[in-house]
Amino acid sequence: MERVKRKKIPISRRIIASLLAVFMAVTAIITGMSPVTAKAEGSNYTLISLGEERWYDDIFSGYDDSMGHWKTYHFTVQDDYGNEYEAICVEPHKDTPRESETFTATKEYGTDDIEARVMFWAVGAGWDDEEWGVLKDYPYELRWIIAHHTIALANGQDDWNTPLNGNGTFLGDGEGKLGWELCQKLLNIAANISPSSVGYECSLTYLSNDARVNQNLGVYNDTPVKELTGSVRFHKESAMPSISDGNSCYSLAGAEISIYSDADCTDLLDTLTTGEDGYTDYYSTTFREGDSVTLYFKETKAPNGFLINDEVRSITLDSEDNYTETITDMPGNDPISLVLSKRTADGHGSGNTRLEGAEYTVKYYDTISDTDPAIAGNEAKYTWIFRTNERGYIFLADNYLVTGSDGLVKDISGMYTLPLGTITIQETKAPEGYLLNDTVYVAQTVLDSGNNTVRTTNLPTDDNAAQETPYEGTISIQKFLGGSNAVKASEPDAEFQIYLKSAGSYDASPEDSRQTITTDANGYAITKRLPYGTYTIHQTKGNNKYYFIDDIDVTISDNNANYHKILENTPIEFYLKMVKKDADTGNTVNVAGATFELYDENGSKVSFKTMTSAGVQTFDSFTTNENGCVYTLEKLLKGNYTLVETKAPEGYVLDSTPVSFTVSENTYTEDGGAEIVVVEKADKAVTGQLTVTKVGEVLDKWDATTADSNNHFVYKKANIPGASFTLTAKEDIKTADNNGYAYRAGDVVAEFTTGADGSSVIDNLPLGSYVLTETKAPAGFVIDTDPVDVTFTYAGQTVDIVKDSKTVEDERQKIAVDANKTDAATMNPLLNTVFALYADEDIVNHDGTVIIKKGAMIERQTTNALGKAVFVSDLPLGHYIVKEIDSPTGYGNRFESKTIDAAYKSQTTKMQTFSYFFEDDHTEIVRTQATDTATGTHQGALSADNKYVVYDHVECDNLFPGKTYTLKGALTDKDTGKTLKDINGNDVTDSVTFKATGVKQTVTVTFSFEAELAGKTLVAYENMFQDGKMIYTHADIDDTEQTVYYPEIHTTATDKASQTHTGTVDEQTTVIDKVDYKNLIPGSTYEVSGVLMNQETGAALLDKDGKEITAKTTFKAEKASGSVELEFTFDSTLLIGKSVVAFEELYNENIKVAFHTDIRDEGQTVHYPEIHTTATDAATKTHTAAPDSKTTIIDKVDYKNLVPGESYEVSGIIMDKTTGEALTDKNGNTITSKTAFKAEKADGSIDVTFTFDSTLLEDKSVVVYEDLYSGNAKVTSHADITDEGQTVNFPKIQTTATDKNTFTHTGMIAEKTTITDKVDYSNLTIGEKYKLSGVLMNQETGKKLLDKNGKEITSEKEFTAESKNGSIDIEFTFDSSLLAGKTTVVFEDLYNENVRVAFHTDIKDEGQTVHYPEIHTTATDKATKTHTAAPDSKTIITDKVDYKNLVIGNTYEVRGVLMDKSTGKALLDKEKKEITATKKFTAEKPDGTVELEFTFDSTLLKGKSVVVFEDLYNENVRVAFHTDIRDEGQTVNFPEIHTTATDKATKSHTGVVDEKTTITDKVAYSNLTIGEKYKLSGVLMNQETGKKLLDKDGKEITSEKEFTAESKDGSIDIEFTFDSSLLAGKTTVVFEDLYNEKIRVASHADIKDEEQSVHFPDIHTTATIDSAKSITEKGSVILKDVVDYKNLIAGKTYEVKGVLMNQETGEKFLDKDGNEITGSASFTAQKADGSVDVTFTFDSSLLAGNTIVVFENLYENNVKVIGHADINDVNQTVEIVKTGDTSNAYIYALIALISLAVMVSLVMAKKSRNQKN
Repeated sequence: MERVKRKKIPISRRIIASLLAVFMAVTAIITGMSPVTAKAEGSNYTLISLGEERWYDDIFSGYDDSMGHWKTYHFTVQDDYGNEYEAICVEPHKDTPRESETFTATKEYGTDDIEARVMFWAVGAGWDDEEWGVLKDYPYELRWIIAHHTIALANGQDDWNTPLNGNGTFLGDGEGKLGWELCQKLLNIAANISPSSVGYECSLTYLSNDARVNQNLGVYNDTPVKELTGSVRFHKESAMPSISDGNSCYSLAGAEISIYSDADCTDLLDTLTTGEDGYTDYYSTTFREGDSVTLYFKETKAPNGFLINDEVRSITLDSEDNYTETITDMPGNDPISLVLSKRTADGHGSGNTRLEGAEYTVKYYDTISDTDPAIAGNEAKYTWIFRTNERGYIFLADNYLVTGSDGLVKDISGMYTLPLGTITIQETKAPEGYLLNDTVYVAQTVLDSGNNTVRTTNLPTDDNAAQETPYEGTISIQKFLGGSNAVKASEPDAEFQIYLKSAGSYDASPEDSRQTITTDANGYAITKRLPYGTYTIHQTKGNNKYYFIDDIDVTISDNNANYHKILENTPIEFYLKMVKKDADTGNTVNVAGATFELYDENGSKVSFKTMTSAGVQTFDSFTTNENGCVYTLEKLLKGNYTLVETKAPEGYVLDSTPVSFTVSENTYTEDGGAEIVVVEKADKAVTGQLTVTKVGEVLDKWDATTADSNNHFVYKKANIPGASFTLTAKEDIKTADNNGYAYRAGDVVAEFTTGADGSSVIDNLPLGSYVLTETKAPAGFVIDTDPVDVTFTYAGQTVDIVKDSKTVEDERQKIAVDANKTDAATMNPLLNTVFALYADEDIVNHDGTVIIKKGAMIERQTTNALGKAVFVSDLPLGHYIVKEIDSPTGYGNRFESKTIDAAYKSQTTKMQTFSYFFEDDHTEIVRTQATDTATGTHQGALSADNKYVVYDHVECDNLFPGKTYTLKGALTDKDTGKTLKDINGNDVTDSVTFKATGVKQTVTVTFSFEAELAGKTLVAYENMFQDGKMIYTHADIDDTEQTVYYPEIHTTATDKASQTHTGTVDEQTTVIDKVDYKNLIPGSTYEVSGVLMNQETGAALLDKDGKEITAKTTFKAEKASGSVELEFTFDSTLLIGKSVVAFEELYNENIKVAFHTDIRDEGQTVHYPEIHTTATDAATKTHTAAPDSKTTIIDKVDYKNLVPGESYEVSGIIMDKTTGEALTDKNGNTITSKTAFKAEKADGSIDVTFTFDSTLLEDKSVVVYEDLYSGNAKVTSHADITDEGQTVNFPKIQTTATDKNTFTHTGMIAEKTTITDKVDYSNLTIGEKYKLSGVLMNQETGKKLLDKNGKEITSEKEFTAESKNGSIDIEFTFDSSLLAGKTTVVFEDLYNENVRVAFHTDIKDEGQTVHYPEIHTTATDKATKTHTAAPDSKTIITDKVDYKNLVIGNTYEVRGVLMDKSTGKALLDKEKKEITATKKFTAEKPDGTVELEFTFDSTLLKGKSVVVFEDLYNENVRVAFHTDIRDEGQTVNFPEIHTTATDKATKSHTGVVDEKTTITDKVAYSNLTIGEKYKLSGVLMNQETGKKLLDKDGKEITSEKEFTAESKDGSIDIEFTFDSSLLAGKTTVVFEDLYNEKIRVASHADIKDEEQSVHFPDIHTTATIDSAKSITEKGSVILKDVVDYKNLIAGKTYEVKGVLMNQETGEKFLDKDGNEITGSASFTAQKADGSVDVTFTFDSSLLAGNTIVVFENLYENNVKVIGHADINDVNQTVEIVKTGDTSNAYIYALIALISLAVMVSLVMAKKSRNQKN
């Protein structure tokens, strides 16, 4: 079909059309017609006027004069509300309707339907259109005629052009006939051209004639439509102006926005581009007034520097306004975490270097460059200085920033980020232990528009990390072997591990910070270059006769320095103690006499020589004393030895196996204050062994060939298990090791039982005398109580066990049995009764072989004249049965058996005796009883298939089991007295033959047959036979026990009200069923029970409670025949549309005995009519409607069980489901409707339409009630207020938004969190499908919440309503990490069939709201009120938690844990538990604070920092947290200090003895809080006394210094100036305390710490010439001055310088050349105390006659540290006598002797101290 272009209608034409419309309205008013639109489908109309006749030939006159004489009308119809409409005939071929005929609107044709278009182009507003008005040249009435024929043609009516009589045509039959041609043209235009093309809408309401005979009508209407033009433009904004504004890397120009007609963006309408201001041009489109156009748009190209926002959005244009839509783009930025990472340079170790504290200057440029932009002259936009953390990392965070924080840029979530551009990074301060690296790193932050991502490249991280070169040095060792030798020997091949102390071990130390070194032949070794740090020297190999040195520490703190250590050790030797032990008890053997020999590792016997009264004696064997031990006379050197025992002590067995042992530092122990090695040798004590055997007679076999035919048991002697004995001590018996008594006389030593072999062995008996006594005989034997003596004696050290054995015998226990038989009635003895003896268990012989099985007969005996039978078998103990196996003729057998329990009874009983007695009875027959199998009684029950079974039960007594009997029976008809005939004419008989299975037995004779038994009575006859002879007869016609009765019934059901088979529908209806019965048992009580059945299903009918509708009556039959009535009273409203049949059953004793149940029997049947309705909304086509000013409900009424051909009327009313009252409109009128129809079939349907205003019906339901009338009578109704089919629901929704984890309005901050919005809906339609559509809103802005990609956060959920009221959860899963402190609200819409039927969008509704908390914390020490704390056994940290955006009234809990900042892990207390604190509170305001306290032992936290991590919980769910390990506000630092004290002059630990000495204490601190103020306070201590050092005025020597920490780690010097002249030979130690806010937070006070110590030396000298204090001049001599020093530092190098002084003048002596006579000696101190020789060579003749005093000074590093210059000191003095002068010889000899004595005493005292050490 050719598409027609839309024609623009000239304004003049529009004016004319409007005037014409006004004219038609006026005409309608004048003619009394209402110009309103016809009602929708389902409305009812009545024809009130045919109007004036219009004749075809008159109207077509002048156009087609051949037109026939037909007529038509302009009909007038009226609706139920009195509105009138002009109507046109739409079925020309039918007869004209009559006035008062009724019509129903059955279809609404619209603008898109041909039927409505026909009217538009013929008689509507489009009739005169210049292009499409094909009838514009013809008058109105002609167009009216053409229109109603064309409608019929378009409607598919084949007879549209055929008159009612079928003769000819109305308009001609083809081309050339004007009327026919005009119909074809009009149909073509209507099919192809829409009225909307010329700005109109139209409709034609099709009215169906309710009589269905005469013409149907149509009501037409059209309306002009206005066309509007709407416009929209787009504005591009930056999501973060703080990043993009003023930055040349970003621009809003060039963004492209594409516009589409569909949501899938497949139909592109236009693409607009933004300018520099971010705005596009306008896009315009047109639409009809009242309509709207929805446009879809998205960004298809982002502007420079921005990420594309490709979210598809829409805008609906519904007016001629201009719209502007803002699209927000995220400027490209990179919220990088790591800016820089440092690592130690390749090829270097890190040692104890610290990557923390390096400072880097970072500059940002708003340009992209691969090189430093500063080179090109660019200026940085931002400049920052950052400091590295303990891992050498710099993160883009404020707690890493030193300066420049105002310039840090944050993204939309508040995280720090880098804008697009270039940054440079350069180190400006090196960290501890490293050299400065001034490399400039250049990194770029760029946008990749291809994948819409931003990345920062070339950062100095990971593989590109900044490298740092550490300080490096070496450590050297000089190794000596120690001991008592004055000359120390160097130790070669000693091996040492040098490793980083902080690693804890060599293996844990990095490879670059460790080395194993071995000393050379001179005992010297040196390491490779090691990085900055403190190292441990650990010896791993050396001479194994010497102890290894203790670990010592060395610190490498200077670059390229060497650190030298001198080391020596001592030998290993111990005494030996040999101990004798008992091998079993482990006790020491307190018996003298064990002898040992000792051999060294070469196999040589060890011996010792010692002085005795007999002279020198050699000892090479060792004998233990009464305490079991012996010692060596001298110590054994370290080594391996062997101990050999040569003689055992008495009572023991010799064990000469050598015992190897080692003497070493690992094997010695303390014994009485001495260090000894203990070796033990164990021997086993000699013991006794006793064997006890029990013997007796045992069962051997069953021998059937023995002469005595009744006794076949054979016995023999054997060892017997199970005998119990007691062994007791006959005397006191001591233990072998002499540590006490094993047993006292009379003690029970052992209690035992012989084993399977009849014997028992008792081992390990101490030597001595015992008594053996049997306490229990074996089962089946008699005990022997005679005692037996047993004795064990020692047989020497080679016999380990002394043995003895005993045998004891017991007798066997025996049994006797007999049986006796008598008559049960007379008690006379019975002869020839046979009894048998059986085994009641398997009989086994002594080895367990079964020789007689359980149940086997052992012996048979017959009673004698006395009725006695005696058994003669020699029975073993056990269980047996005596049984009668044959009785005399004429007797039954009771089959009694007697059980013999001949188990072992008593160990003193020799014989057990058993006698038993038996009786028998005569045989007899008792009675018979006939029953119907269905009832089990004499009352017969009719069978539907005429098959019956009658049982006759015959009871017999005193039968002989195993003998055969026969019963023969017949059924007799009581009425005839003859045997009953079955349906085939045969007698009904039966018989049964049986073998008696017991003394009493009931035998059933079964009669199975087919017969007509209704009303019959049957009697059973029986005869009994044995061995072919009748022995009993039972045949009594009047015996009721033998009789069975069968009844008969018939029924008739009618309605009680109508007295017919037609039922009435009512809440209480009664059906009467008359039951006629026959052949009952007079006098018996019966019950008739009826039930109403559904004729259609054949199942029982159920009432409203789901119960069957039943009736019953009980009566006593006075005669065999009669009748009884039942009434069924019930609610028949449940039976509408059903046919019910009454079924009846007759019961006797609760057993059904007769019935009448024919589902097709009309006599038993009643019928009921039924209607059902289905109400739906016209818009949704479902039971759900949206409240509106005009709502149409269509109620479809389905009927059933009507009478075809009869007329009915359905009348309906709208009900309020809540109140149950009729719904009224705004005028107070009820809302009703009705439709009349004729039933063509019993079942069918009809529609009823209701139109009304429903705007006030939110959350309400309306129910349509319908009544069915026939004539004026209501025959049935459907008025169920609960019927959902009749119901239309107007929904309502309420929402409650909660966090899925907390289940409250408090949200959880997480990268993935879920809000659960519980939508409570009410008044939905069960079973219908709905869709919930939700979106998250920002409560603060009132706008939709956007995720990190700028997209809305939405969720949808479709569901089928399972209940009217309920709830459904809809979840929104998103990243809430950006929402801390914010609040979101959930908006929800509810849709049904794409129609929005309810919504909930209140931005202030707390129920729809979720609050996301935010917390920040500040941790301080409770004592200092700062971030610095002192390590203490009880430290309290107070953490102030600031919270924001909590829900008032909710209960929250803050849970905190202390973290180790260095490890990032939870801090553990001494019990390995985390240190935590919690506090619960109820939020009184959204924002506030709460404090937590952590109390713990912090003594081990020196140098560490703890960070308080806090989590906020709501309902046990973590909703917010503050866990930044780098946050200084959360951090509390525990400082640590180490000090190094040196003399300011020597710059070493050697102090200068002087009146003014200065000690410099370098205090290295770590882990201070930057910016806080501290004070150092120091005091000098006396190392020897441990007390504070006092100056000459008795005051303490102290010093203080205050400072502000500029870095966490550093050092500071503090000086002590004082008079040290009194400290010669003493050592002072510097103690330091660190204070913060007057609280001591760190201390270093180790009295033994060498680094804190300064040693003040002391020297004394002894001068001699040729070992004499006085000599006679003799030319050139050598004066030797022995300088004894004290308190030097081992390993340090010193120099002694001396000069000779004239005692008389106090002046220095000069040699012949005028030079001073001096001497010097350099040496390395091996120990703190020692001596060194200084020699002076000179001509003695020059000094003859003078007394020389030697003055000496001690130097370190060329600094004099002490002098010895006492002019009167005798020890420093030597005299040179002139030749011949001896006046002072004796004096000097005496001085020399005294000096020698003093020296000897000093040496002895020193040796004594060494031995103690």
